[in-house]
Amino acid sequence: MLCFGSISAIIYGQMLVRKIIPWMHSKGYYFPVVHKLATAGIFYFISYILYTVIDLQIHRVWEERQEQISIWWQIFPLIPVGVAVIQTVPTLDGFVFNL
Repeated sequence: MLCFGSISAIIYGQMLVRKIIPWMHSKGYYFPVVHKLATAGIFYFISYILYTVIDLQIHRVWEERQEQISIWWQIFPLIPVGVAVIQTVPTLDGFVFNL
């Protein structure tokens, strides 16, 4: 199931390189390091909220009906994690190696 985080990172990375960055450059907008990290933080926060809501739902269903819900619900929080990783890792690599 953790492959969904990687899959979302690959899809978002391709969208970023092929569509978003060229569009931003055509408009003359530069995306500073701080903005990239802030965007990643927002996506990590969204993922954390999704994980919390799903965990509460799992416990609520178990307490009410004594049945389990599908583990596939945990895919949804991995999508923002994949997006956040694409924003964080290359940004920090570039920052560290330029010191």
